[in-house]
Amino acid sequence: DGLVGDRVWILSGGLDETVRWPVVDSLNRFYRAWLPFGQTLLVTRPDTGHAMISTEEPEPSSCASTEPPFINRCGDFDAAGELLTHLLGSLEPKQEPTAEHIRPFDQRPFLGENVAAVGMADEGYVFVPESCESGGCRVHVAFHGCRQTTREIGLRFVENAGYVEWAQSNRLIVLFPQI
Repeated sequence: DGLVGDRVWILSGGLDETVRWPVVDSLNRFYRAWLPFGQTLLVTRPDTGHAMISTEEPEPSSCASTEPPFINRCGDFDAAGELLTHLLGSLEPKQEPTAEHIRPFDQRPFLGENVAAVGMADEGYVFVPESCESGGCRVHVAFHGCRQTTREIGLRFVENAGYVEWAQSNRLIVLFPQI
């Protein structure tokens, strides 16, 4: 019942040896069993390794790569834009954000009493466009992938995965929790 209004976007790379096809297929079948037709979208890219696909990373890995920072370029494929369009509907064109709107925040108050057991870092990041400073915006939570914490790759995922450019022009706050 909790999934009824949800939409799901799943990306699978044909060269991904980390999350193999049977796992992706099982996840896709699970969601399709519970959600109405059209709410689950499976995107398969035969040339793609295990990574976030972005057009924003200035020093991306090749499309087939499964190497740090796990942010790959696959032509003009924009995973964040595709994902957000499926989840939220039609979007305004993306815009370059201003870096000062990416801020650290203390995650500890949201993690319960045994913070160490939860496995989260003390600090996460949030992007708040100026148009959202007074409220009234949607929120998207962008979980980093494998070995993409700020401790491991700095702010590269936060700044270059592609979410903030779409958020800037679409009144969308993006939370980047950190493990």
